[in-house]
Amino acid sequence: MKHNLNIELLAAKLPPDERLSEIYAKYYEKQCPIDAFPKLVLRVAKSIHDSQNLPMEFLCFVACGIISGTLGRSVKAVKAVNAFEQSPNLFLLGLGASSSGKSASLNILSKPLLDMEASARIEYSIKLAKLREEKQKAKTTIFDGSSDEPKEVPDKEQSEETQSPESDFSTSETPQEPSTKKKEKLIDPTFIVMNATSESIAKQMTENGGLAFSLCAEARGQLAITSGLYKKEGDDTDIYNSGWSGEMIRQNRISRENAEIRNPCLSILWLVQFDAFRNIMVKKDNFKASGFAGRFIYFKSPNEIPFDDGRKIPLDCDALFDWTTQIMYCFDLRMCGDVMKLEATPEASEVFRAFHNEQIALMNGELRSIQDILGKARENAVRLAIIFAMADNLTSIDKTTAQNACKVIKYSLYNAIEFYTSGLLASLENKRIKMEKLLREKGGKLSVSYFDQFKGLHFDEIKGIVSSFPDLYSLRKEGNGRYVYLKELFSNIESDETLN
Repeated sequence: MKHNLNIELLAAKLPPDERLSEIYAKYYEKQCPIDAFPKLVLRVAKSIHDSQNLPMEFLCFVACGIISGTLGRSVKAVKAVNAFEQSPNLFLLGLGASSSGKSASLNILSKPLLDMEASARIEYSIKLAKLREEKQKAKTTIFDGSSDEPKEVPDKEQSEETQSPESDFSTSETPQEPSTKKKEKLIDPTFIVMNATSESIAKQMTENGGLAFSLCAEARGQLAITSGLYKKEGDDTDIYNSGWSGEMIRQNRISRENAEIRNPCLSILWLVQFDAFRNIMVKKDNFKASGFAGRFIYFKSPNEIPFDDGRKIPLDCDALFDWTTQIMYCFDLRMCGDVMKLEATPEASEVFRAFHNEQIALMNGELRSIQDILGKARENAVRLAIIFAMADNLTSIDKTTAQNACKVIKYSLYNAIEFYTSGLLASLENKRIKMEKLLREKGGKLSVSYFDQFKGLHFDEIKGIVSSFPDLYSLRKEGNGRYVYLKELFSNIESDETLN
C-alpha cells in the first residue's frame, strides 16, 4: 500500500503534457509561418481568404498539397541530400473542426486540377474507343489461290493487341507492305483516388504508370480504411509507406491478378475533424511504429471559427488565373512523362543538413519517446522546397527557399507532437508507472534485461522513459549489463553514454 501511495504521489507531481510541451515549444514553430509560403500561394490564398472568409493556413497547405499531387514524380530535387534525388510527393493531413472551411478550401483550389483530369479522361476514352474499333476492323488480307476473292484472316499481332487495347498498336495494309502508322500507347490518365482501399489504389497505379493522388475533403472514412477496416488483421499502410518512398509495391492475390508496381509515387491530401484523428490515427500504434505517421506534414484550422463580417470582397481573378496556369503547367509536365531536375545550391543543402542534425539530436535526447514522428523531417523539407521553387518559377532550390521549407516543417512537427501527445503520453506514463513500481519493489535498481525478459519493457522503451524524466531515473552500463536507477534512492548516480 505504501508503494502504491508513493507512486500516486509521484505521478501527481509529474505533468508529462506540460513537460514535453515545454521541450518541443523550444525547438519548433508554434505559429504557422504564413510568410514562408511562395508568393503565388500567398496571393491566391489571400484572395480566397478575404472573399470567402476561409483560414489562410488551410489554404496555403492545401495549395501546396495540390501542386504536389499534380506533379507526381515529374520533378526531382538533386544535390539537396548527398547523392539522393527527391520527388515532390507529400503526405499532408489537415485537422479542423466542423464548419472550419476544410471542404470549401479544397473545393476551390482543386477545381482546376479536377477539371484537367476529367478532360484527360474524356480524351482517353475517345482514343480508347477508336483504338478498339480499329483493332476490330483491322485484318490482314491474303489470297489463298483458289478464288479471285480475298480472304480475311486475323493477324496474330493484331489479335494480341485486341486483348490489351491499352498497349502499343499498329495496322498493316498488306502482308508485303508494313504499316506506316505511328504506334500510340494509351495510358489511363486517372490518378486521383478518394476513400480507396490499398487494392483499389494499387489497381489504379498499375494502369497509369504507378502514380496516385489520394484526395479527401473528409478523410474520416479513409482513415478507417487505412486502419484496417476491411482487413481481417493488421492495417493498410504498406502501400502508403512504399508509395511515399518510391519502393516497389507487390500485392499477391488469390482471387485476382497479382499487382507489381515499380517506382510508385503516391501523394496524399487528407482533411479530417479532430475527433476522427484522435479516435483512429492516435490510437493506432502501428501508424507511428511503421513510419506512416512520421511521413505526414500536419496543419490545422484556427482555434476559433471567424464570424462573417458582412463584407463583399470579390475574388482576385488575376490570382486565380495565375493559379490555374500553374496547375496546368504542372499537369502538362506530369502528362508528358519527362522528369525535370531541380538542383539545390550548396547553401540550401547545408540548410537541410543542419535541420536534419537538429532533429537527430532531439530524437537521441529530449524527444526520444516520440522519435517515430520526427524521422522524415529533412526529406519532407526537401520535397516541400520543390513545391516552393515550382510555385515561384525558380530554376533551383536556393538557401531562402530551403529555410522557408524548414520553417514550415518545424511548424508541422509542432503540430504532430501536439496532436499525438495525448496518445503517446498516456502510453509513456503507463510504462513509466510500471517501471517505477518494479524499481521500488527491488530497491531502486534493476537490470534492463530483467525488464525485457520478464516484464515486457524493452530497452528502447526504457531509454524513452529515462530521457523524458531525467530527474527521476538514470541509465548506466555496469560490467556486461545495463541498469536503471531510481534517483530518489540513488541521487548521486547520473546516466552515462548508454542513454545515447
